[in-house]
Amino acid sequence: MLKRTILSILFLSSIFIFNSCKTNDEKEQEVILNQFTYDGNTYSLSKGYLFPYDMITNNLFDLEIYLVSENIVFDSKTSEFDGKGDVVFFNLASSTLLELEDGVYELSLQENHFQY
Repeated sequence: MLKRTILSILFLSSIFIFNSCKTNDEKEQEVILNQFTYDGNTYSLSKGYLFPYDMITNNLFDLEIYLVSENIVFDSKTSEFDGKGDVVFFNLASSTLLELEDGVYELSLQENHFQY
C-alpha cells in the first residue's frame, strides 16, 4: 500500500512538473501597442491608409501612408479625413504600386528618390 501511494505521488508530481515548465522553444509573444512617443507624449494609432500618389519612373511609385487614431475616418466620397485625433503621414517610394516592399526606409530631407 505504501509503495502504491509513493508511486502515485511521484506520478502526479512528474505530471505537474512537466506541465508547468516552459520549453526553450516557447517564447512569450511581444505585444504590439500601435503607439509612438514624441517629445514625452504617447500617441495611439489604430488605422492606416495607403494611397498610390504618383508614378516616379516605370518601376518606382510614390505612395502616401496615413496612420490615424481611432476617431479619424476617411470619407471615400470626398477623399477627405474627418474627426479629431492624431495623424502621422509618410510619403514613401516603392517598386510596387499598392504595397510597400520589404526593406529599410530612411528619412531624407531632399527630394532625391531612393537609389537601388
